[in-house]
Amino acid sequence: MLADSIGASLYPQWLAHVQTPEARDAFVFLVGYAATLRRYTCHAQRTGVVRDFRLKSTDGGLPFAFTVNRRWLLFYFRLPSLGAGGLSPKAILSSFPKARRNRRGEWTVRLFDVEDVRVLLKLLALE
Repeated sequence: MLADSIGASLYPQWLAHVQTPEARDAFVFLVGYAATLRRYTCHAQRTGVVRDFRLKSTDGGLPFAFTVNRRWLLFYFRLPSLGAGGLSPKAILSSFPKARRNRRGEWTVRLFDVEDVRVLLKLLALE
């Protein structure tokens, strides 16, 4: 458990919620990696029934988040990460051909395993 972390008690609950070993490994890898980033702070929070993990930039923006599902992590490229100076839909789709745009204009991708997380980190230039 992460000590002195917002939502620290949620991490073991969320890990137990994930049913596939591959998605569990992806969760552990992504949370662990996010915890080491200097440009972002991160924390878990529950929003109703949604298991939400947020990555905030040092300027207070919320460019990325993911939700924890039973078989995958649903990663969100939120509006602050898109557009001028950010990621283009073309870049997202070239790494994740099954990415989808939601009604808010955010892009989402399903991360099923550690390899998907590695692709994501390369896209975000975090690895």
